[in-house]
Amino acid sequence: LGLELARTEGCARPSRRLTRAADAAVEAARAHLEARFAEPIDLAELSRVALMSPFHLARAFRARTGTSPHRYLMDVRLRAVEAMLRDGELTVSRIADRTGFGSPSHLSRRFAARYRMSPSSYRRTFGRGSRTPR
Repeated sequence: LGLELARTEGCARPSRRLTRAADAAVEAARAHLEARFAEPIDLAELSRVALMSPFHLARAFRARTGTSPHRYLMDVRLRAVEAMLRDGELTVSRIADRTGFGSPSHLSRRFAARYRMSPSSYRRTFGRGSRTPR
């Protein structure tokens, strides 16, 4: 019984071709998330865009960006929310609709978790016409 698994040195390192393919897949996924951030996007859709299995895409995405596809999508959405709040023309409800959050309460929870203030407070502090320098 004392069988030992053989280890080869070449198995631990991916080939350049696979690395380029993973880079291209991650870049395709990132571009898709940024272009369609307001739409509902799941990992299955993203993997079809990237031409990679969901499991491998999730691993490659995290390895190359330092975050998951879902967290990356939330970051893109929150940056859009931030810009819309600074602009000051849309209600929080309209911003939620335009950024894919689905509801003002979901947007508010995510926004407050990230920025430690409500969207309304952020708008008062940093929006157009605020007295605080941006």
